[in-house]
Amino acid sequence: MKKIIYSVFFLSVFIILCFISLYGVIVSPLELSYSVGGYQIAAFERGLAFYQPNTRYFYTFSPFNDYIVDVDGKRMPLYSKDDVKLGKYKSDLDKPQWEKIVSVILKYFNLSSPEISYQGEKNVDYITTVDGNKVIVDRYIWWKNNNSIVNTGTTLTYYPGDFIFDAGGNLYTYQSEKEIESFKKIYGVDLRYETTDLRVNVPTQFLFIINPQLSGVIKLSVNDGQMIWIDRNSRLIDIEQTIKEVEKYKSSVTLEIFDTPQKALKSI
Repeated sequence: MKKIIYSVFFLSVFIILCFISLYGVIVSPLELSYSVGGYQIAAFERGLAFYQPNTRYFYTFSPFNDYIVDVDGKRMPLYSKDDVKLGKYKSDLDKPQWEKIVSVILKYFNLSSPEISYQGEKNVDYITTVDGNKVIVDRYIWWKNNNSIVNTGTTLTYYPGDFIFDAGGNLYTYQSEKEIESFKKIYGVDLRYETTDLRVNVPTQFLFIINPQLSGVIKLSVNDGQMIWIDRNSRLIDIEQTIKEVEKYKSSVTLEIFDTPQKALKSI
């Protein structure tokens, strides 16, 4: 019996000492990132970022780009420039050190996934579910002063070098004829412009994103009742839907990673 008590005592002391030693360790957002295929997803101050390590490309879900639309058709960001300037919101990214350490431990055992919350006039939560080469991003908005709001939009940033297209080969980003021809030779996909409008509606629930500077193909999927727009002026993919609930709005977007466009297309 005494041996058991001693064993439990020394094990408890060991755990406490380990925790103390970890307490002074600085935990960065990158250390709480999760693998999704050849990409990573992590929470940063500006939102959730989807990226490949050691590159400058960060595809971001952010409340500073996400928006609501009122009955007059006016589009407003969830948090405006004035909100940012005056500090009218706060995020839970800067958690107490002990919570960060717990998060690292939970990540090690695959018991959590990246998420971030913002509090202000509107409370916004981004919660992820990671499964192999796929991640589902659920965004929740909690807001009582919403009588005039009819639509909400979740956004994903993109870059000038990205080729964004649908299963029919319709290209939604600006590229030169030479770049389109080179893309066809490399990836075996024939693309053509759908339109030259600044904001374009995508008549499908699936989009594919390829950046020649990165490996793999990102497949973006939305649900029934959601509509995809490409905002070429702001370089945003808008996922828009009509508001049905009174105080809480949920929007979901799925990202999957594939090795080639052919594999991505076959997944539809």
